[in-house]
Amino acid sequence: MKKGKKILSVVMAVCIMAASVMGCSGKTPADEQTPADAKTQDETPAEITTEETTQETAQDTTAGTDSYKVGLEIWSTDDALGGHTKQIIEEFGKLWNMELIVHTSDYASEAQIKSIEDFIAAEVDGIIAVPCDEDTTVLMAEKCQEAGIPLVLAYRNVVDEGNIAKLEGNTSFIAEIENGDYMMGYNMVQQIIDDGYTKIALIDTPKGNANDIRENGMRDAMADNNLEFVAVSTLSDSYEAIEGTNLTENILNVYPDTEIIVLSCGSNGIVDAALAKVATMGMSETCSIATVDAPDAAEDYINAGTLYCVGGLIYNSAYYGAVILANYLQGNPLAEGRVAYPQVQPIIYGAEDAGLNQKYMIDALPYTQEEMKNMLVSVNPDFTFEQLMEEGNTFSLADLANK
Repeated sequence: MKKGKKILSVVMAVCIMAASVMGCSGKTPADEQTPADAKTQDETPAEITTEETTQETAQDTTAGTDSYKVGLEIWSTDDALGGHTKQIIEEFGKLWNMELIVHTSDYASEAQIKSIEDFIAAEVDGIIAVPCDEDTTVLMAEKCQEAGIPLVLAYRNVVDEGNIAKLEGNTSFIAEIENGDYMMGYNMVQQIIDDGYTKIALIDTPKGNANDIRENGMRDAMADNNLEFVAVSTLSDSYEAIEGTNLTENILNVYPDTEIIVLSCGSNGIVDAALAKVATMGMSETCSIATVDAPDAAEDYINAGTLYCVGGLIYNSAYYGAVILANYLQGNPLAEGRVAYPQVQPIIYGAEDAGLNQKYMIDALPYTQEEMKNMLVSVNPDFTFEQLMEEGNTFSLADLANK
């Protein structure tokens, strides 16, 4: 099927499921509901070696007299999602005298554990982390428990029964922000199929990392429609941008009639490289990229016809984790026991959705300083966990546009 440049724009739906609170000895809820034939996750740890470290210091300002130091361990801050995750936590930190120390590790487990050890040595008060896999999560939580430092997971949750058991009784592991990765992957591919495309390729990641869940959703959507990917190419453990170029080129050289290439991970510049390669090969009229993780200029790529859709754009979940950590450190925990916050990731189709996202999530932050300050119990004694969850449940780009 030949694809025109103009892509049908549909309204983005952000559906954040009701959150649950559980005691530290309870089980973490599953990632999300799945179709009946959902596959069991492979939890074998990935072998990753690349490391890069940066440090940022936020300016102290208003709420309270105590000061705090928080470590953020994240894959990178150079791409759109990583950069805005850092930005919103940093801006929020200015409101409660928080210094943010950022370490980036390119999804390398060994480097991530080293970051946690460095944070502990630096005597941070709390840690927000995006582990590359569940085995790394367990090691992080164990080190935080030994040091008595609270740990919050952003964009991650624990679903493996064995790892859940290992974390029982760990009182330092205070919150996990659950991505709705399975349904995001499933819905992305299902929408592509519903739009009439059947020649779909997949660029996936090595088994045993946090992307397994979304990739299983993508594969299940194909299977439920009696389809197979025309090609599957796998990124290496290093997640380098050049792989987006090389794998896209290889797929299109061997299967030139491919209509959509789905990326299960587009961070570290991978999606930008893939988009550029489709354009330079002169195939924007016949092939588009559908990706998890947004490129820096999603609106421009969609208008050019190279980008079909984007999943996983909302970085609010990391901010909500920072809100939970801030109140905990200030002696005003929003809930007893570990907080599990389920979230279904949005999918953006078309220039209209991309334009709203650019205006309200990229060019600006979704919350004003006053709104963020009012999520601190030290400033707003009436603020509750239920209000935080309600904020997440009702958040939408349309509401931002109407403010």
